[in-house]
Amino acid sequence: MAIIGSRPRVAVHTSSLTVATIVATALAACVGQVGLAIPAVLNGLFQQDLGTTSSQLTWISDAFLVPVTLLELTWGVLGDLFGRKRLLIGTTSQLRDFGFTLGPAVIGAVALSQAAGQIQGKIAASPALQRALATFEHAPAHVPAGQRASVEAAVNAVKSGPLGANGVPTTVPGPKGTPVPFNPLKDIAFHALGQAYSLGYLICGVAALAAALLAATALHGLAHRPLVSEESLAD
Repeated sequence: MAIIGSRPRVAVHTSSLTVATIVATALAACVGQVGLAIPAVLNGLFQQDLGTTSSQLTWISDAFLVPVTLLELTWGVLGDLFGRKRLLIGTTSQLRDFGFTLGPAVIGAVALSQAAGQIQGKIAASPALQRALATFEHAPAHVPAGQRASVEAAVNAVKSGPLGANGVPTTVPGPKGTPVPFNPLKDIAFHALGQAYSLGYLICGVAALAAALLAATALHGLAHRPLVSEESLAD
């Protein structure tokens, strides 16, 4: 029994790939590899801030491989079942949503790693800062028992990383109400985070500009082609 309105699908072959297609394919492969490399950047921060074990870090790395495992072998079959254009539209939407998620992650990873490096460099270059930091870390042993828990929490926060160091005040009220030096890394962490986040936003801005230029190049190359053709209707 023939289906009314059905028509055979015709494969359309182009003689060569355009430059935009080659660049888009290369960038897509680059984005995929960046996604797989994210755990290598973040696992150190997870272990430092959350105290994760080696087995837990392995599970985190494996979670990033799940999309590759599930989709790499089935993507061609999905293209045959639903058509390349539907698959392209769905992939574009996924990449857009992935970009919304990946952008803050990249900014945070770059900023925290850069800020931590700047703070360690400041500490290594200043013996006075090293002595002040050692005094701060031994402060829980020299405070009354009722304040020991809060001081230990502040010390652990500073040790956790740049965000924790930025959250603990530089001075605290003393016994007579006068300010007493407390966290020697507060100002250093604040300025390090400001510079590091600027670098992270700059990297994402450059990536967004490159994506916009690529899209403009691709659209310019397709400007002379009709939006609707016999091949597109057949597909």
